Amino acid sequence: FWGEEMSSPRSHKSFRPLVTLSFRLSRVLQWESDGDSTFGFHLFNAGLHAFVTGMVPAFVNAAFGWRRGGRRAGAAAALLFALH
Repeated sequence: FWGEEMSSPRSHKSFRPLVTLSFRLSRVLQWESDGDSTFGFHLFNAGLHAFVTGMVPAFVNAAFGWRRGGRRAGAAAALLFALH
């Protein structure tokens, strides 16, 4: 389903390169050899979520043009994103 060619009849005809890339990276990084364990998948996604959460304050400050006064707003936005 994910990662099929767009012309394939099995494709969902939706172009989501970041989702496909994250699924493929998650699959590559799985530590369990049986293929049924979800530990690697969850660990990868938790790490990815933590990374993006850390980027939220900078994005919020840049989006609103804040230099110094936006620290609290950026932190609040990161907290909301982290808890979603």
